[in-house]
Amino acid sequence: MTTVQNSHIRNGLLAALAPDDLALLAPHLREVLLLPGDLLHQPGEKIEQVYFCKTALFRSWPCWKKARASKR
Repeated sequence: MTTVQNSHIRNGLLAALAPDDLALLAPHLREVLLLPGDLLHQPGEKIEQVYFCKTALFRSWPCWKKARASKR
C-alpha cells in the first residue's frame, strides 16, 4: 500500500494516524478556506463533509441549547 508522510500534517488527529490509514483518507482530503462567520452545517442537516482544521476556533451557536430544550 502507498503511504503518505504525515510529518507535514498540521491537524493533530490526522497527524496521529498511522501512515497506511492516512493514505486511505488522502485521496478524499482537500484544502478549503473558511472565513469568519462561515456556517459549516445547519441543525438537523445531514452531515456530508467533515472538517479537519489546521488552525481554527469554532463556535457552536445557541441552537444546540434550543434543540435540547425542545426534546424535553
